[in-house]
Amino acid sequence: MTSSLKTSPSGVRDADLTVLSQTMAQCCKNIRETVQLLASRHKDIHGSVSKVGKAIDRNFDAEVSAVVAETVWDSPERQKYLSETIVEHLYRQGMLSVAEDLCQVNRTTEIKQKPAHPVGPQNQN
Repeated sequence: MTSSLKTSPSGVRDADLTVLSQTMAQCCKNIRETVQLLASRHKDIHGSVSKVGKAIDRNFDAEVSAVVAETVWDSPERQKYLSETIVEHLYRQGMLSVAEDLCQVNRTTEIKQKPAHPVGPQNQN
């Protein structure tokens, strides 16, 4: 008995190729439908989120200067914490030279703020 189905040079029968082609076409159709559905849902959600953002902008004052007391950074200890926080942020962002420059400025400031006579035991000759 001879088969009426042709075989391709790679050894795959035409029937197998037809099934594979139909399967691929169905997969492509399913993918297109899914992408269209997701795009539609995204558009709906984006519109809602955009409306919420606009409502927030309309109803809330963006001025935050009244929240922070003017004297919050007056103490040297708090200024040191702020500088350390900024330096850590700069390091994390990969801005190493800026962070190093800020460290250098802070060291200079710390030296200027140190008392002229150190506290503690003095060298006695």
